[in-house]
Amino acid sequence: MMLIADKINLNGCINIQFKKIDKRIIIFDINPRLSSTVLFRDMIGFKDCVWWINSLLKFNKKFTNIKIKKAKLFKSFSESFIK
Repeated sequence: MMLIADKINLNGCINIQFKKIDKRIIIFDINPRLSSTVLFRDMIGFKDCVWWINSLLKFNKKFTNIKIKKAKLFKSFSESFIK
């Protein structure tokens, strides 16, 4: 997915939806917005919304030692976190 961001010289965020079929990834939708799963990713330590806002405000904060928790996330009518 980073290849797409590099190819379009991305400055901001995009939401890429894809299916994995066997070992192939098939992209079927790209939107210029944050995903509705941004809360999920934040809950496991992937703070892309915070990084995007800091970048937009030119805070130039370096994010190091990022710890991503392993979890299974399921979306229904509300977000849930299952350890």
